[in-house]
Amino acid sequence: VVGSTTIIGRDVLVTLWSDGVEAYYSLSTEDDLLFHGVSGGGGAFYLDPPVVVVPANATPGDTWSSSSQSYCDPEGLVPFGTVTTYSFAALAEETVSVPAGTFTALKVTDVAYLGCPLGTSAESWWSVMGPGTGILDIFAWRAEGIGLVKSEVLGHGHAELTAWGEPTAVAPQEWGRVKALYRSPN
Repeated sequence: VVGSTTIIGRDVLVTLWSDGVEAYYSLSTEDDLLFHGVSGGGGAFYLDPPVVVVPANATPGDTWSSSSQSYCDPEGLVPFGTVTTYSFAALAEETVSVPAGTFTALKVTDVAYLGCPLGTSAESWWSVMGPGTGILDIFAWRAEGIGLVKSEVLGHGHAELTAWGEPTAVAPQEWGRVKALYRSPN
């Protein structure tokens, strides 16, 4: 996590992929990992509603789907394409080694059909998928008690957890949660 920002009225955490693309995530009140979109590499898309990438209690074999509208701007004022449909599957528990250490994590895959009609400005950004295919393969690894430890988009880039330890507030609304960890029981 390299910071925080607001995407379509929601506070999100910013992660940085190996190719310089920023990806935006948050946790729902149920502790589901939500994906809000990406920017960089010559384009951007933002999702409303955000997509559940990994449900809090997902186990290998679980599947789920959701749909979201893509927007060209982080305020959600300029939609593009049609609604995007995501189909997810929790594949397996895997041992994942990243710069922050080695973790047991749930590997989740997603194949997204991107509703971008040919000839739109978004199409050029998705050229990593092949001309006009509209298909994007995404993988995410989530470790219990830690969160997202690795993510990758085939043919595009990846992000890995580089450090972790004591909780750190990166958004104003998180300070109370962090301070509560250090309060004395008296």
